[in-house]
Amino acid sequence: EITSIPSSGIPLSVSISVAVVLICLSALFSGLTLGLLSLDIFALKVLSKAGEPKEQEYAKKIMPIRKNGNWLLATLLLGNTIVNNGISILLADVTSGIVGLIASVGLVLIFGEITPQAICARHGLYIGAHTTWLVKFFMVIFAPIAWPISWILNKLLGTDIGTIYSKDELKRLIELHATDPKA
Repeated sequence: EITSIPSSGIPLSVSISVAVVLICLSALFSGLTLGLLSLDIFALKVLSKAGEPKEQEYAKKIMPIRKNGNWLLATLLLGNTIVNNGISILLADVTSGIVGLIASVGLVLIFGEITPQAICARHGLYIGAHTTWLVKFFMVIFAPIAWPISWILNKLLGTDIGTIYSKDELKRLIELHATDPKA
């Protein structure tokens, strides 16, 4: 019976627990990258004034972090990269190198990328509003790296301006909402 990892002396139960936490963080970072960054700043402003009461509450919670789009992006991607690499290193130590690689790719792909993105694409407002405290925490923790990256992105690409519609596009958008029940 294997009770610890030979190369590190870490108990197997601790390694598995850490791997589970890292997978959960991977899911959080990945899902929120899609869920929060797909929320348009102007749409959030509209929701905060004209949405259902819960939507208004959620939009107001999200706006302070979403207005710093490049900082949010850099934070979430940095966090995702760190935890995904941590998973690979941990599972490579627990198993043989190639088995660890295959296991980490499978776990990260299914539980750290596809599933959370599918969920957050549909429920980004709700999930984003309930995790703003955690996102703010990581924005502060990763600020020494994420903030300079966001500053550079703001200088090179400009700040996030949201979706802007021409008169014809806005007219078509209203027509779609009137004729398509899924819109």
